[in-house]
Amino acid sequence: GVTLAGMIRHLSISAADPAHLAAVLAELMRGRVRAFPPRAGSFVVVVDDGAGTAVEVYPAGTELVLGDDGVRFAFNPQASPHTSTHAALSVPTSEAEIAAIAGREGWWARRRDRGPFELIELWVENRLMLELFPPELEPRWAERERAVS
Repeated sequence: GVTLAGMIRHLSISAADPAHLAAVLAELMRGRVRAFPPRAGSFVVVVDDGAGTAVEVYPAGTELVLGDDGVRFAFNPQASPHTSTHAALSVPTSEAEIAAIAGREGWWARRRDRGPFELIELWVENRLMLELFPPELEPRWAERERAVS
């Protein structure tokens, strides 16, 4: 079963082409894309994994700011295309499928050794890093987590 304590439910990222990136993420994660009405031009990728995993994709330059009533969306035309934010995602697609998708999109992707585990480092739009764990690399990640516990 899935342990839900401490689980990340969703994350948000930005993209030059949110609709396209959402479609590619849905392909990688075997999820589906929906419009995300709170922010015009945004989409959410929803995965039927029993845990409610989702990735929101906003237009580049979107910033979440604190307003009088909580979060509001703002646009920063001078926003850097780079960020310190990244995510590690377990995906059902194979390493070969990830490589094919990255090649088709023109995105940099390589298998990387992080010491106790290996992963696929995928740079979506060649500006945002996602660390992907396809099924063939997932067991090493799980072993690392058990060793740390």
